[in-house]
Amino acid sequence: MTELPTTLLVSTPAVLERLRALNGTAPPPWADIATVTDAELAAAGQVRIATDMYQAGLKNSTLERLRMLGRDHTDVQLIDVSAKEEKVVTAKESQDKANATALLLKRARDYADRTVEAEQLAEVIGTRVRMSGREFAAQPKPKVVMEGILAAEVNLLVGPEASGKSLWQRDIALHVATGTPWRGHEVTQPREVVLCFSEGTHDFEERYTTHPLWEAAQDHIWIVEDPFSLTIPSDVDWFLGEYGDLRPGLVGFDVVTGFGMDDDNGSKDVLPVLGAMKRISKAWEAATWAVGHPPHGGAERMRGSSAWRQLAYTDWFMADGKLSCKKSKIARASSLSFPHVAEYPTLRWRALGEVMADAAAQAALLAASFAADPTLSDHKRAALLCADLGVEKETARKRIAAYRKGLS
Repeated sequence: MTELPTTLLVSTPAVLERLRALNGTAPPPWADIATVTDAELAAAGQVRIATDMYQAGLKNSTLERLRMLGRDHTDVQLIDVSAKEEKVVTAKESQDKANATALLLKRARDYADRTVEAEQLAEVIGTRVRMSGREFAAQPKPKVVMEGILAAEVNLLVGPEASGKSLWQRDIALHVATGTPWRGHEVTQPREVVLCFSEGTHDFEERYTTHPLWEAAQDHIWIVEDPFSLTIPSDVDWFLGEYGDLRPGLVGFDVVTGFGMDDDNGSKDVLPVLGAMKRISKAWEAATWAVGHPPHGGAERMRGSSAWRQLAYTDWFMADGKLSCKKSKIARASSLSFPHVAEYPTLRWRALGEVMADAAAQAALLAASFAADPTLSDHKRAALLCADLGVEKETARKRIAAYRKGLS
């Protein structure tokens, strides 16, 4: 097999270092341009001459030697290190200018977004009025649809997949439609219910018709599958006109991100949705209910903008067999916690004795794990135990951390 020709780089040590810095790699075999021999020049398959603008004499003398040796000019490559350095500097300056321009554009866009968000927030809140303490105290509060659970305002239900959200929404919807108390929480009066679905209707029949209240509620439950947007005022107008004669007491959006939101991670789409929900609640004195998912990482809140919790009246979180209230303007949130088991298509609420027995079993499981290997990290222990604990890995990690803290 014919070997590839050897490349010989001739240069000065100083220029060689500059070339190395430009390329970021070690150069091929090289020889000092001042001491390279004719034999070395003749033996090389290709000769590269690296010089800068001040070394024209060395370059020309080397080229003359190659000509005398009968070397074809196609085997000789000239490298002007000064020109390469100039290109790098020019490219860096261009990139710096581009970065500066991009930064200015980003600042301009951010400012525009903040301005838009401020205008949208003002629209959600409504017209600002001057009000004395006496006048503010006399303002009527939103009506309660279900005592301690739902107000005629924006309400949130958040939880990961398969946590039981849709089953609890079904239960509440049927209790509102029939005026039946839910776990001791009174419904102020039977009201029509409108449920708007952007997903998850494939098992509607199985979920709803198997509930004991379905027979009494079925003619008072209204289903909206037609796509419409809460971010478009004309769509909200259509919705208010279409169902206005019913004056429903509960309007659910499951999942809320499917109703016109391009991006659920910012407030640009969240604020118009909240504004539309507040508009619906005010028009019908209805509880509007947004069902959604939490962010990655286990935070117990709606994904995206903090405006969700700021502007909601109640905020419920459902995960790992527990429904808990994170915020409520109609009840003491810390007192609202309901352990459950999702046994599709039912949602079974657990008794205190069962919960205490499970807690004891989990404590025993953690004690055995720590005794077997006290040096194991919380993350690894959570990965090993989450299935036995019956919770997500992040929840298992939190429980392990709490257990470890109790040992110290």
